[in-house]
Amino acid sequence: MNAQNIQMLLENLKGIPQLEGQKDMITWILQMFDTVKRLREKSCLIVATTSGSESMKNDEITYDKEKAERKRKAEAARLHRQKIMAQMSALQKNFIETHKLMYDSTSEMSGKEDSIMEEESTPAVSDYSRIALGPKRGPSVTEKEVLTCILCQEEQEVKIENNAMVLSACVQKSTALTQHRGKPIELSGETLDPLFMDPDLAYGTYTGSCGHVMHAVCWQKYFEAVQLSSQQRIHAELFDLENGEYLCPLCKSLCNTVIPIIPLQPQRINSESAEALAQLLTLERWMQTLLARISGYNMKHAKGEHSIISVLFDQGLGDATFEFHSILSFGVQSPIKYSTSIKEMVVLFATTIYRIGLKVPPDEMDPRIPMMTWSTCAFTIQAIENLLGDEGKPLFGALQNRQHNGLKALMQFAIAQRGTCSQVLIQKHLIRLLSVVLPNLKSEDTPCLLSVDLFHVLVGAVLAFPSLYWDDNVDLQPSSISSSYNHLYLFHLVTMAHMLQILLTIDTGPPLAHVQEESEEARSASSFLAEVSQYTNGWCADPALLNCLKQKSTIVRYPRKRNSLIELPDDYSCLLNQASHFRCPRSADDERKHPVLCLFCGAILCSQNICCQEVVNGEEVGACIFHALHCGAGVCIFLKIRECRVVLVEGKARGCAYPAPYLDEYGETDPGLKRGNPLHLSRERYRKLHSVWRQHCIIEEIARSQETNQMSFGFNWQSL
Repeated sequence: MNAQNIQMLLENLKGIPQLEGQKDMITWILQMFDTVKRLREKSCLIVATTSGSESMKNDEITYDKEKAERKRKAEAARLHRQKIMAQMSALQKNFIETHKLMYDSTSEMSGKEDSIMEEESTPAVSDYSRIALGPKRGPSVTEKEVLTCILCQEEQEVKIENNAMVLSACVQKSTALTQHRGKPIELSGETLDPLFMDPDLAYGTYTGSCGHVMHAVCWQKYFEAVQLSSQQRIHAELFDLENGEYLCPLCKSLCNTVIPIIPLQPQRINSESAEALAQLLTLERWMQTLLARISGYNMKHAKGEHSIISVLFDQGLGDATFEFHSILSFGVQSPIKYSTSIKEMVVLFATTIYRIGLKVPPDEMDPRIPMMTWSTCAFTIQAIENLLGDEGKPLFGALQNRQHNGLKALMQFAIAQRGTCSQVLIQKHLIRLLSVVLPNLKSEDTPCLLSVDLFHVLVGAVLAFPSLYWDDNVDLQPSSISSSYNHLYLFHLVTMAHMLQILLTIDTGPPLAHVQEESEEARSASSFLAEVSQYTNGWCADPALLNCLKQKSTIVRYPRKRNSLIELPDDYSCLLNQASHFRCPRSADDERKHPVLCLFCGAILCSQNICCQEVVNGEEVGACIFHALHCGAGVCIFLKIRECRVVLVEGKARGCAYPAPYLDEYGETDPGLKRGNPLHLSRERYRKLHSVWRQHCIIEEIARSQETNQMSFGFNWQSL
């Protein structure tokens, strides 16, 4: 009930005759009711007025606070913008100072507005910082490099006079680039000459690194500690300590050596001197000077013996003594002096490459050590380029950090390794390499142009070329400007030779599209052909080359194909049907066999049976291990068809299981085919397996799997 209803009831009670005695009381209550009602109405009006004014005051206070906050934020944003602009200005000034040549050239060209707009298709300014070869190449900018050892956590600047710092690395033989899968591989390299690589790249030596840095002294202590702890273990080891294997202390990747980290030396070329030398040192003059130097060495070091060089053209260049020393007139400098610690690590790493690449005992004095150094540099670059090309990435523009650091350290090591060998030995190797691309220079064992991989020749020649500046009396090396011309002309010779390889081995196809005679391409091709024709006569007249062309089955055609794992059927039942028809070639009984599919070449093998065992170096191995030695240089990927399991193997006694690329409708594998659900090929999983192989990470996967799964020790991998 509300107040109005109570008041009405009281008014009604006042008019009832039976309540005449209470009439005065009811009248008093009504008066009091009116008094209280008026007081309440007056109080509500005051409260409403007060609250309204207070709310207005609160709104004003809130507005003032918000306005102050907005002002504060605006001021903070202004200061932040000023700070960013100051940083950008500092970076711009630093960039201009660092690239002053490019900035000055750009400023000079800024006034030519219309002409620049019309000639946008052709660069008006030569950006020297982007030229990597020749006298116009950009300066090699060297930055202070301070690295932290993962073992002792101490920092050290990388300098040639400091103690060595090293990268953990793994050297392994590889058949990832082979053009003839299944070609017989020599398991031992006692008599192998690794100076020239076959063009089919049957197998090479790959060097990879996980990118983790250690002091050389810390690594040696760590490796000794690993050896000591292994002597106290009862179970089998994860790695072969006798072959220098160990696990990276940080990422647990399998490694078997270390790469010394050598800083990049600054090189800057004077453009005026380069232009002046360009007028004198043409390609023809460079070749004459080179041959005169080689002829002088031949007379000095082969007195009374058969000459290394059987043919030299004579251009009437004057006094022979002057010509022998004329190569020095284009610029020389003192050789780089490395610390004793760096030299020791260089010798250690070079010996490891030689030992693993040729499968021979270590020998620091073997003349093939520098050959293997050049070979692993060339093959590693080719493997990385092949990987990036397969992924559609630019060369050296999408390298992972560990690939970049490992490749940089590998190339700097190869440059330093020459100084640890006899320069007479390096000269002999260089003369053999140059005899392939110099038509007028031949030695007894010069191979046919079509039987060598010219990229290996280029890498070896570039790394060995400074040995021509060495003499009995003084040890010199070419200056920056001399090296730039040496590298440029070596590149020209090898490029011309490779063009000839392509022309001689190309398949005869439909005629090429007509090219306008006045086009830039036609003029460039005509100019290049005129230069090439000066040298191709000597190459094409080689009887060995003509004989090689007759044997078309052995010729490698360019561009070389990119390898991949075999194509697998989408339905797994196709593989099961294929396995049901498999018969062991060495057994006639009906016992259950274990067919295994090689994912490298597609061969089906009889696994885990004594009928197909082979003997290798006095040890019996299973069919899969024997096949892996010849198909993948000891590393291979197999699919157990009747179990739907992928197996990775390396060597004779190491392997692991890997997820199969076949999944059921629920996205799960079926190891052992226990569930019996239909299985279909997962392209994503198969691409991942393909990537593991192309990145040479099979050994790494095996090591990590065995470390986490000790049950793998119970399987006899040698009998696979």
